[in-house]
Amino acid sequence: MEPTCPAIHYTTPFLCLFIFLVITAVGILHGKVALVTGASSGIGAAIAEHLAVAGAKVALAARRADRLNELQAKIQHQGGIAVTVLMDVCDAQQV
Repeated sequence: MEPTCPAIHYTTPFLCLFIFLVITAVGILHGKVALVTGASSGIGAAIAEHLAVAGAKVALAARRADRLNELQAKIQHQGGIAVTVLMDVCDAQQV
């Protein structure tokens, strides 16, 4: 199925990259803390890594400890600060 607006389909990744580059260059995130749920894989992991590169301290939250630990090590190896939090956001007692 084709997107309703092909221009949006092709420009969105470039817009996201542009916004990330601006945030990184300006240093808006230095000294800030970000909580990223679903950080063990996919978009959550990518967002967490990019936030760390942009200067944020990142709390990585998800259910899979092994993957969180791998991402934490990767972020720390790149000079970022990250902590892991085992959490299932569907369980109110864990949130």
